[in-house]
This record gives sequence, structure tokens and C-alpha cells, in this order.
Amino acid sequence: MDAEISFWIDVLTSILDAILFLAKNKLPFIGSSKDINSPNCGNFLALIKYTAKYNPTLALHIARLEKGSPSYLSPRIQNEFITTAGESVRKSIYQDVKKRKYFAIMFDATPDISKKEQVSQIIRTVHSDAIDTYIEESFIDFVHCEGKTGLEISNMIIQKLKEDGLQIENCRAQVYDNASSMSGIYKGVQTRIKEVNPLAEYVPCVPHSLNLVGQNAMQKTLVAVLLLGQVQNIYTFFSASTSRWNLLKTFVKRTPKNQNATRWSSKSDAVHILLEEFGGVINCLQFMMDSENTNMQTIADAHIRFNDIYNHRFILGLIIWDKILYRINICSKAVQSISCNVDSATKHLQSLLDWIKQFQIDGWEKSVKKASSKCEEMGIELESGFNYRATRNSVPARFRDPDEINSVPLSNVEKFKVEFFDKIMYSLVEEFEQRFSALRQVCSHFQFLWGKTLDEAKEEDLADLVKILAAKYPQD
Repeated sequence: MDAEISFWIDVLTSILDAILFLAKNKLPFIGSSKDINSPNCGNFLALIKYTAKYNPTLALHIARLEKGSPSYLSPRIQNEFITTAGESVRKSIYQDVKKRKYFAIMFDATPDISKKEQVSQIIRTVHSDAIDTYIEESFIDFVHCEGKTGLEISNMIIQKLKEDGLQIENCRAQVYDNASSMSGIYKGVQTRIKEVNPLAEYVPCVPHSLNLVGQNAMQKTLVAVLLLGQVQNIYTFFSASTSRWNLLKTFVKRTPKNQNATRWSSKSDAVHILLEEFGGVINCLQFMMDSENTNMQTIADAHIRFNDIYNHRFILGLIIWDKILYRINICSKAVQSISCNVDSATKHLQSLLDWIKQFQIDGWEKSVKKASSKCEEMGIELESGFNYRATRNSVPARFRDPDEINSVPLSNVEKFKVEFFDKIMYSLVEEFEQRFSALRQVCSHFQFLWGKTLDEAKEEDLADLVKILAAKYPQD
């Protein structure tokens, strides 16, 4: 009897080790066949079979499989092991959180492959021992949430913390993306959580917020969207055919890049490379249009792409976008650094905002000068691309403001400035002010605890700041 118990302990331990190995390395378990002797049995069964070469107990267990004994190798058993291991890890995390008392929560939603909204739950605590003190971040769970409103999501969060045995009164920070349902000051999740616990400071996710700044500013400006669309069309045209792509590589040093819908670094790369390789791309398109070996459909598509970008308007827009995206990309990488704290993130964002405001003042003239120079170099007419004309949405003269009627008509370049440059710059500043006000508020409370402020502040000033902070948390 003891030998049988020992046998099954060894078998189940080996199975658990294989499951933990695959789970830790994020490897898939199941193959197309459930037969352990099949070449398509999947990673789990293949690993069990391989381990059995060096484990006599496991080898004996596999040999018994054909005789109808329990295998403990089915997907259901694998899931049970994973669930049990997850509960054990979760229990250990909860014990640490309760011991440290205060914690921060982070919830982020995304649809899964079945189109259901899954919310990831993360808990942050301060780990402190004789050797070091640092922030410890622990993934807790995926939570299904059908609700979209601030009330529904906040109720889900409060209920989940209650199920975890964590008191929301001990929550000292809440971190979400900057979507209106989460960050809203009237009905957002952060506001409703603060109604339950006023000490749960809202800290917006900086990289996501920065992405929303650029995305929303762009969506408010049609010309900006169209320009990036034309950049994407160049990549799509050449990448659609290996022969086109290979031909392009003979004209340029760096090939066009695809734009990701959310990652602004990809947009920065796409715009910058097209600007740098503009001459090569134009030469390649001209070669394709003139070549007798090119089919008519490709020639027609090449003509469209050529006309889209071979003009002053596109080059001017490309130069402006390049400047903006380059600076956003630098800031985005900086705030995603593992060493970046609230203070340094605030400084990076303020530096970017200062640059945007300065570029709003002098960026247009510099960009026009650079675009004109490039057009002269490429033989492009300075009036090309500005095809403004009256549309059905134009206001008849009898309904216009008298000052508007008597005003001097804008030139084509000036109209482009109003429709693109002025709109995008104004929207960027507006989005910045709106989305990072909460971060500035948090930084104002705590920035004296680190960095330059801590090094240079007078002792009496620090004492006053400590008293103010202590008054904010009288029971902590």
C-alpha cells in the first residue's frame, strides 16, 4: 500500500512539474492528438514522454496506460492542476498584501479571442526587508466584466476585492487607462472608488494616456488622419507584392514600415523612414510606371500613390508629423522605462508639453522652409497638392459675417496651416492639459520624497511638507 501511494505521488509530482514548466514559459499544452505516441500530441504529452526516459516511475505509468489505468494526463486534469497552483499562488500573494496592509490596484480591460471583455487585475505593494525596499507587482486574476459604465466597473472592482479578502479602505492608489469611463471626474471608476475610499489616489497609466493624447488629437483633425493614411498606403502598396518589395529595396536603404493602430512608435518610424527615403520611393514608383514589364493594374496603383505624395502639401505635412511623432516617441519610451517613477514621468511629460507649445509658435515657419527646400530639390511645384475649391458645405456670402467677407482670402498654404497645423497643435495641448492633471496632482503631494526636491529643499520646508502629507493620511 505504501509503495502504491509513493508511486502515485511520484507520478503526480512529475506531471505537476511538467505543467508548471510549460506554464512558466508560456508554452501551449495541447496538440491535435491525445495519443502520447503521436508526433502531434502537443508539448505536454511530448514532455511527459521525454521525461519518462529518465524517470522509471513515469515510464512504468506510461506503460500501464494501455491497460486502462488512470492516466492523469487529460486536458481536464491539466486545467485542475493549473487552477490549484493558481489558487496556491494567489493565497500566498493575499497573505503578503494583508501583512503589508496598504496596496494599490490596477485594472485593465481588453476583449479576448471570443470577443468577451476580460479585465486583468494587478495588486501593487511595498516589499521591505533588511536588504532592500521596492514596489512588488503581482498579477491576480482575469475577471469577466460585461458592464461598460463607471458604476458597473467600480462595483465589479469592489466585489472582486471583497472576494479576495482585501479591504478597499487599505487601498492607497488606483491605476487605470485614461478612458472616460475610468478617469471621469463625475461618473468615472476612479471617482466612484474615491467615494468609498477618498485616500485611493487615482494615477493614470502614463504610456496609455500619452497614446490617447496623440490618438485623440489626430482624430479631431481630418487632414492629419488622411496624411497618415497616405503614408500607410505606400507601405501597403509595396508590401502587397514580393516583386514590388524587392524592386523597392534596390532604390532605398530602409524600407517603409507598417503602422500599428495603437503604438505611436510605429507611426513615428513609418513617417520618418518615408521622409528620409522619399526620393528613392518616388524613383521606384516612376520606374514602375515607365516599365514595359509592369502590368496595367500596378501602373494605375503606382500612379495613384505617386500623385498622393509627389506634392508640396504632402511633404509639408510629412515634415510636421515627423517632428511631432519623434518627440512623442522619445517621451513614450522614457515613461515606459522600468526605472521611471511619478516624478520623472511628470518631468518627461512637461518637457514634451513645453516643446509642443514652442513648436506651436515657431514650428510652422521652420517646417515650411524645410518643405520648400525639399520641393526645390525634387523639382516639385510649391502650389502642388493644395486643391482647395468651393464645396456644397460652403456658407453663401449673404450668410457670412461681414468681417469674414471683407477679410483677405487665405493662400493655399495658409489654409493648410489652419486646417492641419493649428488644429493638431491646439488639440495636442488641450489633450495634454486634460489627461495629465491627475498625475500633476499626485506628484505635487509626493515629489518632495525623491529626486532634486529632496536634495535641495531646506530642512524646515521638508518638515512642513511631511506634516501636510501626514495630515492627509492621519490613520496610516
